[in-house]
Parts: sequence; C-alpha cells; structure tokens
Amino acid sequence: YESLETLLTNFFEFYSEFDFVSKAISLNDSNDILKPEHSALYIVNPLEKNLNVSKNVSLDELEKLRLEFRNAYWLL
Repeated sequence: YESLETLLTNFFEFYSEFDFVSKAISLNDSNDILKPEHSALYIVNPLEKNLNVSKNVSLDELEKLRLEFRNAYWLL
C-alpha cells in the first residue's frame, strides 16, 4: 500500500503535467481519453458521460489551477 503522502504527491505531480489541451479527465475510466469538445478543462460527468462538469472553467483559471498543482507538488 502507498502512504497518504505518496498518493497526494503523485496526484499533484500527475495533474501538474497533465495534457489539458487534448485530454479529458474521467473518474470512470483509468485510461486517457480525448476531449470530445473544445473547452479549457473537460471533466466527464460520472453519471452522464456526454456532459462536461467543468465547462465554465476559463483558460486563465485552468492555468492558475495547473500552477497550484505544480506548487503543491514542489512543496511536498
């Protein structure tokens, strides 16, 4: 089993390097999926897979999120 610290560090590392331009985040699938539409951030709705639950996130907000993922990874 991984420690909580390792899991958290790996989470921040993964999302600080994630390809948000071409890939979507899916909680149901364990593999990478391509974005079905153009938006800054695409998170698949776990209950209705054709919906993006993060449609209102702008490019600026996504960049801030990515920077915070990177900062958290560096701090850990």
